[in-house]
Amino acid sequence: MPEKEPSKYLTATLLPYQREALAWMVGQEEGGYKGGILADEMGMGKTIQAISLVLENVREKAGGKSAKARSASVVHGGTLVVCPLVAVMQWKSEIERFVEPGHLSVYIHHGPKRLDSVEKIASYDIVLTTYSIIESEIRKTLGWSKVACKYCGKKYLPDKLVSHNKYFCGPNARKTALQDKQQKKKPKKTAAGETSEEEENDDLKKPVQKSRGRANPRSKKKDDDKTPSLQKTKGKSPLHHIKWTRIVLDEAHYIKDRNCNTARGVFELKSTYKWCLSGTPLQNRIGELFSLVRFLQVKKYAYYHCNACDCQMLDYNFPDRKCVQCSHSAIQHYSYFNKKVVIPIQAYGYVAEGKLAIQRLQNDVLQHILLRRTKEGRADDISLPPKLVRIRKDRLDERENDFYEAIYTQSQAQFNTYVSSGTLLNNYAHIFDLLIRLRQAVDHPYLVSYSKSNPALQLPSSAAPLVEQQPFNTSGNSSPEDERACIICHEYVEDGVVAKCGHEFCRECVKEYIESIPAGGEAICTACSKPLTVDLSAPIEADINASNQAANASSSRSPKTVNLSSFHRNSILHRISDVHAFQSSTKIEALMQELELMRIRDPSGKAIIFSQFVNMLDIIQHRLQLGGVKCVKLSGNMSMAARDRTIKAFRDDPMVTAFLISLKAGGVALNLTVASHIFLMDPWWNPAAENQAIDRTHRLGQFKPIQATRFIIAGTVEERILKLQEKKQLIFEGTVGANVSAICRLTEEDLRFLFAT
Repeated sequence: MPEKEPSKYLTATLLPYQREALAWMVGQEEGGYKGGILADEMGMGKTIQAISLVLENVREKAGGKSAKARSASVVHGGTLVVCPLVAVMQWKSEIERFVEPGHLSVYIHHGPKRLDSVEKIASYDIVLTTYSIIESEIRKTLGWSKVACKYCGKKYLPDKLVSHNKYFCGPNARKTALQDKQQKKKPKKTAAGETSEEEENDDLKKPVQKSRGRANPRSKKKDDDKTPSLQKTKGKSPLHHIKWTRIVLDEAHYIKDRNCNTARGVFELKSTYKWCLSGTPLQNRIGELFSLVRFLQVKKYAYYHCNACDCQMLDYNFPDRKCVQCSHSAIQHYSYFNKKVVIPIQAYGYVAEGKLAIQRLQNDVLQHILLRRTKEGRADDISLPPKLVRIRKDRLDERENDFYEAIYTQSQAQFNTYVSSGTLLNNYAHIFDLLIRLRQAVDHPYLVSYSKSNPALQLPSSAAPLVEQQPFNTSGNSSPEDERACIICHEYVEDGVVAKCGHEFCRECVKEYIESIPAGGEAICTACSKPLTVDLSAPIEADINASNQAANASSSRSPKTVNLSSFHRNSILHRISDVHAFQSSTKIEALMQELELMRIRDPSGKAIIFSQFVNMLDIIQHRLQLGGVKCVKLSGNMSMAARDRTIKAFRDDPMVTAFLISLKAGGVALNLTVASHIFLMDPWWNPAAENQAIDRTHRLGQFKPIQATRFIIAGTVEERILKLQEKKQLIFEGTVGANVSAICRLTEEDLRFLFAT
């Protein structure tokens, strides 16, 4: 590929493959596609490549524009970067580091005091914001065009109101025999949050219904992309009022669900050039690529077409079942992407017509808009240090083993009851909860004994000595904030989402649960067993409270003392009956040994410690403090400013040697090359998530060899999870067209293996 030298205002030296990317990106903007997907592997410098592109054309030249386009009603802006919250300060830092001072003006559009002046925002060369801000601001400007039914008063989209009155409501409504039969059954909802035709008044916080006027939608509607039409309301969203020169979506797979509110908010943004940055643009289904194709507005594939004329449109807009452009009926229109790609693959898999569909996608779309390089493929350019991933296996001590075996025996008995009654898949939610408990018991018995959300947990008698007294507050004086606990992990909620049934989950917990549901299984709430409907589209970005800020600021206090003031008020440490009699665990002591080895081998070494359970991180932090190890912690309920302070403390303070990161907060978009050791405290269902965590350090700017350690306790469910991962990884690598969802999903055979005698 040809190379292009970067602007003189870029102070960094680009590597050969980065200069190739710059030439390609400039060519894309000058050509017909006006953008594309930069899909380099994680850690190859996609951010600096995007910055170099911005410097080539900071603002669109308005000289050739028509008088109408230059009118006061159109406000032109620079480049809008949309990224996860954790990446905002990283973008700002890299711009300050690699661009000549004063050449680019940067504004962070975030927080309650963010600007609402369109002109002021547009005056900046680069505006940084988050996906959740886009989603929240679209609520101010756009609303679903719903109409109230004159018979029942419920509101529906115009095209759904027709079906509602035809089949369900009003004097002329006539249900089909199949509909009548289905209505007598318990309403079912899928893992994606699809709802029945008769859902109640749904607002923007709920996932959009996927069926469009079909009495019995096929399963392929999972890839339906009929987005409801939008209308302007009284609110004002400054980001959506600006015609941007360029929009850059960092971690663009955040909009992979085309029907989520975040994706709709992004689709409404206006710009001349559009870019997607993602090391994993395709994670589960081929249909997820449509969101990126739709955002980039790729000709034909991003549009709806008409069989009766040349009409085409980006959005599904058929009030009264008629096209707003050509007046032909909705049934005469089709999604080109669905027709040419999704439907053939659903019908034939990855052979015959399905194979041709994959080739069509590659030849007609991806080869024109996507550029991907890997570290292995460009090893001569990158020269990264080696990366060693090893598994450390330990065995529980007698005390822990008795506790674990008691819980495992109880869980196995419950599992066998489901097997014998033939209700295994029907009870998957409870089985998943049993697996969570077993995984927590392996990490540390406290995670089960002092569970926040389940004080009525029936522990076997052999486990009783671990619970010396009731650790739960029974006085009734706790605040509503203190009562918030995830229904799945039983810890205080991180980045919470509320299901329609009213129960609250950590976002990552419920995502992991949904992804692991066996084929044919139903997503139900693990607390109330009602069908699970939850919108995962946009994180809630609440400021961290004062005590949680203190948890990070005080992590370097005097060691070998018991001081709980630095921990969040919901921390498990406040529920331990006698913290002065704190007992560690096999896994935590193994971590302490590894940290001591790191200190001996490399006195300047720093480590990142990952766990799925925030309470496990609290216990580790407490043990590190007792051992004189200074650390900081990143969790999902921290504000952007608190996250930035935490990252800077780890990066700049030589005395801070350990960084505790919750999987729910720091799995993506972090650049932590100051660390050379990674410790994964518990195995994850998705091996790709572990690789992504390791790549927080194995990236450009790393000069030390990387050593990643996965802690596994032999003879427990963790060892079986590891074997299950290895088996699924082999299938994944050896099967054409296999995907990550196949690895995450647990089959009935997998469940039997996990609970085998």
